[in-house]
Amino acid sequence: MGWHIVQGDSVGVWVAEQTTGSYNCNSAAIGLEREGQIVAGVIYENFLNTTINCHIVIDGKINKKFIYAIFNYPFIVCNVEKIIVLVTEDNKKSIKLVKNMGFTEEARITRSNGDMIYFTLLRNNCKFLGGKYG
Repeated sequence: MGWHIVQGDSVGVWVAEQTTGSYNCNSAAIGLEREGQIVAGVIYENFLNTTINCHIVIDGKINKKFIYAIFNYPFIVCNVEKIIVLVTEDNKKSIKLVKNMGFTEEARITRSNGDMIYFTLLRNNCKFLGGKYG
């Protein structure tokens, strides 16, 4: 069966169940299925002309085509300049993931139960749109 890039409600619901994100009619979702099971997904929401928020879940191995797809949609299809990812400071796995993808910390909201960190990635800093990924 192999790997398949998919989109739609089933992916959006799968990602939302595992994150602080929500999936609704104003959201878009892209996922990766392997042998009929979703192993990764992204919800895009709050598109504001030059920025878009996303929630990323990876629960298994992913491939280069999926990495390209998750950055192609916001930067090329939606033509945004910046992707924003919100991560709680105790979610070390997600912090490591987004940093490895090239996101940098832009802001921090202090809360009594732990900070919320805004990570951002600018289109011109994205290393996944060409070369071996595209």
